[in-house]
Amino acid sequence: MIKELYQIRTKELTLNVTDGEVDSVRKKNLTKSGCRVYENGCIGIAGTLGEPTQETWTKAEETLQMEIPYPYEPSKNHCEHRRSGSWIPDSEFIAKAERILKVLKEEFPEFILSNKIIAQEETISLKNDLGLDLSDKRYIVQLVLIVKHEASANVYDSAIAYYGRELDEKEILDRGRAILRAHLNPIPMPTQRVPVIFTADTLAGILGDYLHAQKLKKNASLLSGKEGQKVFSDKLTLSVDLHENEYAIFFDAEGTVLPDDRLTLIDRGVVVRGIADKLCADEFGMELTACAQGGYDDVPSLEVNPFSLTIEPAGTLKEILNGRDAIYLCMADGGDITPAGDYATPVQTAYLYRDGELVGKLPEFNIRGNIFELLGEDYLGTSSDGPLDGFKLTALYCHIDG
Repeated sequence: MIKELYQIRTKELTLNVTDGEVDSVRKKNLTKSGCRVYENGCIGIAGTLGEPTQETWTKAEETLQMEIPYPYEPSKNHCEHRRSGSWIPDSEFIAKAERILKVLKEEFPEFILSNKIIAQEETISLKNDLGLDLSDKRYIVQLVLIVKHEASANVYDSAIAYYGRELDEKEILDRGRAILRAHLNPIPMPTQRVPVIFTADTLAGILGDYLHAQKLKKNASLLSGKEGQKVFSDKLTLSVDLHENEYAIFFDAEGTVLPDDRLTLIDRGVVVRGIADKLCADEFGMELTACAQGGYDDVPSLEVNPFSLTIEPAGTLKEILNGRDAIYLCMADGGDITPAGDYATPVQTAYLYRDGELVGKLPEFNIRGNIFELLGEDYLGTSSDGPLDGFKLTALYCHIDG
């Protein structure tokens, strides 16, 4: 019998924001332990909060009687520990957050800001009897402020978002001011054809779903039967990247580690391979892509995480746009993609982007297009920088209605 321990340790400080002020603080320090045992091609699992006890291991062994199949060899003989970022004192973090909120409230009193600002340190580890000893410790700051104009009838009108290794006051204030100033300047839709820009993780998530092994190999994906074919623009290269992406850990829930932390899925428009865990690799003869996920007390399974996928940049946003105006999609909820790849969504909040600045707020409209056109001749590229929301941005042309 092989024993394996999967643990998630989370230290978190959450600031609840109401009407532009911190109204409460919540702290969390939690350990979740998942005990796994492997025997005769089956897996047994038991989870507990805190450190595991002998009783937890006994429960895991007892669940072997359920005969949950797992006929794959557990990962082995790999010892590696990584760490990025470091926790700052709670008082310092709270003080920074309060300064940011105070400035925005004083400069833009007509807006109501709410939601959360979070500091999180998460350590994920996986150890077993076969010499596997992996851990990844990350410190991440998340700020998402919901924006509502005091005269608006909407539940919310826009958002200020920031993700990083520290609470960067200048960057957050610059970003917040840009959004709020533009929101106060309503302008008409441009008459000429202009590209739209949006967070690249949105595109990565859509492509990742198409490349999910079960869908890809069972003819349930738009890309089924297209492996080895060029279907997108030369500018589009998509990879699993567990090094450059600071929001992804370097191993998956099964202990798979990629050579050089990277594996190409789409290469200059050509579909190279799908995304597979051990089950899919065994069933379809595919390569492991380190994308198995699951809770601490779940059997690992294939789940596409956009934060583990990276689109190769085609240049900075300025270089990609090359002097063009563009429309920044801030809020576009309610869209859908048909089985034929036709995409459409309403856009609730968007701003005109010109020469590195948000110029003004545009009226509501709809966008549409076919995925092969959007990511083919209409695809301009994904940026290496994140001048608007901290994330890389994708630029492409689409049909705009309204």
